[in-house]
Amino acid sequence: MNPQVASYLGEVQARLKLGPAQCARVLRELSTHIDDRVRELRLEGYPRDEAAERALADLGSPKAIARQIYEAHSQGSWQEAVLAAGPHLLLALLFATHLWTNITSVFFFLALAVAVTLYAVWHGKPSWFYTYLGYAMVPALVAMAIAWLAIVLGVRAAFTHDPAPLPVLAYVGLFVFIPLALWLLVKVFVWVIRRDWLYASLMLLPLPILLRLMLSLQPQGRLSITTRPALVGWESASALFLLLACIAGAFVRLRQRRLKALAIVMLAPVVFLLVWSTAGQGASQLSAVLLASFSALLFLSPLALEHPLGRPQLPWDAALLATAADDKA
Repeated sequence: MNPQVASYLGEVQARLKLGPAQCARVLRELSTHIDDRVRELRLEGYPRDEAAERALADLGSPKAIARQIYEAHSQGSWQEAVLAAGPHLLLALLFATHLWTNITSVFFFLALAVAVTLYAVWHGKPSWFYTYLGYAMVPALVAMAIAWLAIVLGVRAAFTHDPAPLPVLAYVGLFVFIPLALWLLVKVFVWVIRRDWLYASLMLLPLPILLRLMLSLQPQGRLSITTRPALVGWESASALFLLLACIAGAFVRLRQRRLKALAIVMLAPVVFLLVWSTAGQGASQLSAVLLASFSALLFLSPLALEHPLGRPQLPWDAALLATAADDKA
């Protein structure tokens, strides 16, 4: 193949924010279109290199063609929008019916999120599954927090010469579990960022808000009302998750990448205010601001990490051959 065409296709691939299979399919179609145009120009008497150069000039810059391709293929159907909103809608229902206080209902919700995530990964990782992936990370995060708390209590017992709450082998298991779970979560986070930082932020969206509600829990299992007027009180948590469902659905339906990015960036101050509103007046002010700032930065971290992490690119021709093999199978 002409080096100019290969370089052009490589630049288009580097700018596409589509799934691997969809990206390979689009590149194959684009390659066929370029080959046809080069063939026409060759019949008109142009030399091979000049024909390739003119064919690429007719298409426009790789950046422009990648943007056009993205807008043509990134819009999800209404069915996909409903699927993306699904976990938020289900959680809104749990709060509306007060079933969130039932541990069985919460376990069922998290198990469903994990099951749907595994199903979606097995079936090509569609755009709607990232909202489920965010909730599927919650069990691992909670387990890590409990494991860390158990270790802290064990260390405290050792210093105070009290009996250890757990056997020694249990602590060995906890020390092994925490780094393994952290490695898995980081690996998933990096993978989603390399796929598209927008999906990573969409995945993280419910986590700070769940943290906001968990910090409001009282020992009796009720959510407290802070002395500072909260932006979103616990009694309106159902409406909050309905809002998240609308955001997720709209995100899937939007074509323009700029609008998606703008929506994500504009949500950062909302995340900050939601987490900040968990604390009351007085000594907790500083901790509330620090926690809220951390949550907002975590929400926007995919944007900052996308460029340093980069996106692994297979040679475009290898991707096309893999797709062709899948089609034949």
